[in-house]
Amino acid sequence: MSNATLKKTQASNKVMTNEREQHRHQLIAAEAYSLAQERKFSNGNETDDWYAAELKIDALLTR
Repeated sequence: MSNATLKKTQASNKVMTNEREQHRHQLIAAEAYSLAQERKFSNGNETDDWYAAELKIDALLTR
């Protein structure tokens, strides 16, 4: 593999990784919002909602 081809492949992989991370973040945000909505947006649980959403989404994405 030539150096130019290797650089293109690495750049492409980086873009794909960024897109996956953005998609993961969007899914987590939507799930965290849903959890907050279920508890009627009471204050003080935002971080717990986010962590719970991360666990759920990461479990779904690693299946």
